[in-house]
Amino acid sequence: MEEPAAESYHCPNCGDIVDAAGERLIQCPHCGEQFFTPDPHAADQGGEDAAENQKEADREAELSELRIRQVSDLRRGAYRSRSWCIIAAVACVVCAGQLVQMTVHSIRRGHLAIPIGFCLAALASLMGCGYFVARAVELTREIRQSSIPDPPEPPEFSALGNGTQHLKGLDEMSGADR
Repeated sequence: MEEPAAESYHCPNCGDIVDAAGERLIQCPHCGEQFFTPDPHAADQGGEDAAENQKEADREAELSELRIRQVSDLRRGAYRSRSWCIIAAVACVVCAGQLVQMTVHSIRRGHLAIPIGFCLAALASLMGCGYFVARAVELTREIRQSSIPDPPEPPEFSALGNGTQHLKGLDEMSGADR
């Protein structure tokens, strides 16, 4: 893009060059966005303040971007953890089923001590399944929870009208009696 002339500015919305013609409020002819030109008197008086304010605004924008990225990464991690918990729960169920099948085969062969070990291992596998299912439910609850906390007290709406005052005002303006 070309650099704007002394009386031309870049539109903050679309980036096109807009001629100022000495006006403070400019409307972009390309996108319709309205914006103010910098005040030349303020630039002369507070150049250091403007630079300081710009640094602070840049810092806030960076923090906002970092916070959004952090929330996004945490959410993605929660989805991934929940997926692994579901996979682990399914694996525990499959393992318990295999151990039960091995128990049945060992009993048919006449072994007595080995099936007891298989039954205990199947029980431990089912307990692991219960743990992973509970963890997946907890992660699902965490994912569905809003990151914006509820206000400490409910908002006060009593000062707001229900719109009838506008109707009365219109009736008064039109001179209609009801």
